[in-house]
Amino acid sequence: MIFEIPINLLCGLIVGALETMNLVSLPVNAIQALGAFCSYGSHVVGADLLLIFCSCVLGWAVLKGTLGLLLFIWRLLPLT
Repeated sequence: MIFEIPINLLCGLIVGALETMNLVSLPVNAIQALGAFCSYGSHVVGADLLLIFCSCVLGWAVLKGTLGLLLFIWRLLPLT
């Protein structure tokens, strides 16, 4: 209920961005279907559980990206 509007807005922004880029040809209907699936999933699973799952996935992705970036920069440093 609460997450349905931001999910639809986010999917609309993604579809709009993909339609403006002519280089990428992705199935736009698949993104809209995924947005509808996520919004219905918030009704079935519950908004709090969906938010906890999304925050865990996003937290691990940010942590892994940050550590990977730090490791990449560390390997570029001329310490020897």
